[in-house]
Amino acid sequence: MKYLVVWLAISLSLFGVSSSHEENPAGADAAIQEQARNIPLQFEPVVNENEKITFVQGEEKGEIIERRKMADGEFFIYKIANDPYEELYGGLRIGEKHYHFGQIGYGKDTSAITIASVEAMGRKLLKVNGFRGANYRVTYYIQVQNQVPSVFLFVDGGAHYEGNMDGDPVIIGSYAASTSFQTILYRMEGEKLVFADLNKQLHEADSVRVTDDLFFEVRQKADSVPRLYTYQNKTLIPLNRTAPVSE
Repeated sequence: MKYLVVWLAISLSLFGVSSSHEENPAGADAAIQEQARNIPLQFEPVVNENEKITFVQGEEKGEIIERRKMADGEFFIYKIANDPYEELYGGLRIGEKHYHFGQIGYGKDTSAITIASVEAMGRKLLKVNGFRGANYRVTYYIQVQNQVPSVFLFVDGGAHYEGNMDGDPVIIGSYAASTSFQTILYRMEGEKLVFADLNKQLHEADSVRVTDDLFFEVRQKADSVPRLYTYQNKTLIPLNRTAPVSE
């Protein structure tokens, strides 16, 4: 009987039959190889069609609850009368004209709403940070030309960084969703503003987080070990080390 068992084991080995708990290279190895290669990013045009700045006059300005001086005018926060949600909106006064843009807060606390002049994408912009929920940040980049403002870029979820990466002017939008991070990279192609959704382009990665030293910490699945990437020439390049697990 024991010779029959040995013969069966040898036969199965010769014909390439293995037990179910052994290797499955098509799954695990493919994921490892995917994370080990360079990933060229595909960019598409940004559309700000839902975020506009409108000229207003007279009583349309709403109830202004706070004013902040700017070099060429004034930034103000206003609310709409009888609004049960107490939403707060942003506005600009340039010369004698008033302009409104979108929601930047709610309630009575305006301390988390900020405005600053920044240089990004090779131009001077007004950067307005606000919020639409307890953990829901928004950022407006506003361009003023001939004393007329327009939304250059609206970052839903909030901007994490504006500056240069590998000599490429970029803006990075990133926000936390539960224990994961969603990240979008914006850049210019000529005069066109374009973006790449990093989570989608990394095959629906569970989390893409921007580190303090501007690496991208990628976690493919919720329980997988994060890996670090750097950005060069419109490409994500893996580093030869894994990332510490984010808290």
